[in-house]
Amino acid sequence: MSPTIDHTDIVIIGGGIAGVAAAIAAAQAGRRKVVLVEKAPYLGGKATAAEVGTICGLYQYDHRPQPRFMVHGFARFFAEQLQSASETQPLINEYHLAYLPYQVAHFKILCSQLLQQAGVTVLQWATVVGITEQNHIIKQVQVQTAGSLLHYHTQAVADCSGESIAARFLSLPLIESDNYQAAAQVFTLSGISETNETRLSFIILKAIGKAIYDKTVPDYFDRIYLIPGSLHNGIAAFKIGIPVPVTFGAGNLQQLHQTALQFITRLVEFLRDAVTACQHIKLEHIADEIGIRTGVRTLGKYVLESNDILACNHFNDAIANGSWPIEIWQQNKRVAMQYFPKDSYYQIPARCLQSAHIPNLFVGGRCISATDEAIASARVMGICLQTGYAAGLLALGHVQNTIPELSIQRLQKQQLKTVFSQYEEVPGI
Repeated sequence: MSPTIDHTDIVIIGGGIAGVAAAIAAAQAGRRKVVLVEKAPYLGGKATAAEVGTICGLYQYDHRPQPRFMVHGFARFFAEQLQSASETQPLINEYHLAYLPYQVAHFKILCSQLLQQAGVTVLQWATVVGITEQNHIIKQVQVQTAGSLLHYHTQAVADCSGESIAARFLSLPLIESDNYQAAAQVFTLSGISETNETRLSFIILKAIGKAIYDKTVPDYFDRIYLIPGSLHNGIAAFKIGIPVPVTFGAGNLQQLHQTALQFITRLVEFLRDAVTACQHIKLEHIADEIGIRTGVRTLGKYVLESNDILACNHFNDAIANGSWPIEIWQQNKRVAMQYFPKDSYYQIPARCLQSAHIPNLFVGGRCISATDEAIASARVMGICLQTGYAAGLLALGHVQNTIPELSIQRLQKQQLKTVFSQYEEVPGI
């Protein structure tokens, strides 16, 4: 099969929240030809395929009873549009962390609508199969679709795949881990008689705790979490921490999937027997994908570290505000959190989004240049919306031969301003 040769200004790899933001930034702000490549049949990445259910990192971390946006520009616009479509309200947990519940179907629809409005060419069921560079400049991206092999000559690439696909094809240095964060599987139960989420979560964990103490269930059974805002009409979504290390080795994803199914099956049987409110539950649905939280990252001009987060460091080239603590999910225990002071926040510099070796390669979302601990905060969706948008605008600046400092200043005006009175260059506004 002979490849089809085409030209585009920018290729976005990945149709998750960061990739959607990157594509809209590049296409809508610059009126440039942008192609987005997504391997799934729908958009949203882990937010839809793994059905995460809540967006974290949108709001200020403080003592106030009502959440205040920490994000601005497109990130805030997206959150408000999704909140309206989903008919949800932000919630605050007992640790004063705020997050936004959403409906998966509305998330998919919103992504599609915004990309269409921005004029982005979206390729779904499509896979990047090769990247060609010359003199350390990406020249071409090869994409396999269901019916054809496409060769795109491009001026810039924004990798928002969550897997650092571009850096892998180009054999660039990667930031890798010996132990990646524990994976999760989301599933939905119906027939729940309890109507209060807090009580439901408490009685389930109490029953599991007793069973673990009595050694009638494995220790990992306590790694079940009720997804906030999901309990309605006797139906609720839950996620479990899968007790298998994430290695990305041969057969690892299959092992994770099989273990998750076995865990869920046994857990449902236990809940029916041990929890009165769950006597009549049915397993209604299991998310299409396992929730892989972190993967390899692309080495950038700067590596974000845990101290940058915990010390709430700010940068002259900042392009995103970080308002979520370091959130570590391990295989052998429940989630561990490392907090910075309330009413504070950290920033992510543009250098974390710029490849250290390829001038026209930019990264957003979970691909950014960060240590294991730092990406445990920067990976949440509210922050990925910002880094994705920034990656797209930085790529656009490269195509337009804009001085990088000017692109950064533009991003700072849109995304970092503390008083936000009017949306700028956002579709639908």
